[in-house]
Amino acid sequence: MKKPCNGCQHAYAQWPNLKNKGYTPSLWLDECCSCEKIKKYNDYLESRRKYSKGDVITDIAELCRRCDEDGFVYWNNKILHKEFVYSWQLHMIMMSLKQGWFRVANLKTEHSN
Repeated sequence: MKKPCNGCQHAYAQWPNLKNKGYTPSLWLDECCSCEKIKKYNDYLESRRKYSKGDVITDIAELCRRCDEDGFVYWNNKILHKEFVYSWQLHMIMMSLKQGWFRVANLKTEHSN
C-alpha cells in the first residue's frame, strides 16, 4: 500500500531537493487530521506490526523495567529498541515521559492478528 500523502495538496515534501520526494501530512491542518486515506493507511500499518501499543508509561523506573523485560517500547507511534532509548539524554527521556509519548509494546500473538 502506497503512502496516501504523495500528490496531496495539503502534504509537504520531507526532502524537497531530492528527485523522489517523500510527502508527510500536515498534522496541524484539519484536512489532514480528518483524512480517510491517512486513517486507512495507519490502520494498515498497525495491522502489519509485530507489536501493539499498550498503556502509557509515566515514570522512568517503569520505562527502564519495560525496556529490560520486553526489549521494545513505543515512542510517538514508533517502536524503539531498548538500546536506542538508553542512548538518549535524560532531558529527552523526561520530556517524553511528561508528554505521555512512551507506551508499552505488547507482542502480538498469532490469534490476535
